[in-house]
Formats: sequence, structure tokens, C-alpha cells
Amino acid sequence: MRIRLRERLEKLARIFADRLTVHFVLDNPPANWTGKKGFLTLDTVRELVPAAASDHHVLICGPPPFLALLAGAKGPNYTQGELTGIFKELGFRPENVFKY
Repeated sequence: MRIRLRERLEKLARIFADRLTVHFVLDNPPANWTGKKGFLTLDTVRELVPAAASDHHVLICGPPPFLALLAGAKGPNYTQGELTGIFKELGFRPENVFKY
């Protein structure tokens, strides 16, 4: 299994450790995986992500069902669409959640 851009994201997290945290959660990890395992739930996100605040931003990528669970589907013509899902439930505002 390969996580796209993993090395680059980990490097950015080291460089900007005071401002950036990256979490990898795998639903079907390899035997040697030491990170989080399983499907994302409200409790898992609550554990990993700081509380909603105007200076907290979330960037999410993944297949449509994953985006729908966390933040809602993207809108037409590459727009962000309505914020729904776990991040809305946790009190995040649309301008603080970016789906790509």
C-alpha cells in the first residue's frame, strides 16, 4: 500500500510542526502499520482534530463517499458544495474546510 504524497506531507508537518498536523488513518493497513486503523467516525475525528476555531483549517481529499462522510459532496463545476458530515457536526464553518 502506498499513501500518495506521504513523504511530502510528513516533511511539511516537520517543518511547520507548530501549525500543521497530518494524520493517516487506514481502513485496511499493512501488517507493519503503527498508525490509526479503521474507518473514520465522529469519535476518531474528535480525537485527532483540534476543536473548530476560526484559525483552524481542514483539507480533505479522497473518493466521494469519504468526502460525503467528513464534509459533504463537492458542488458542481469544482465548487466546494455545502458543508455537511462530521466536520459540520463538530462545528466547523464552510470557510475552514477545503475539499479537493
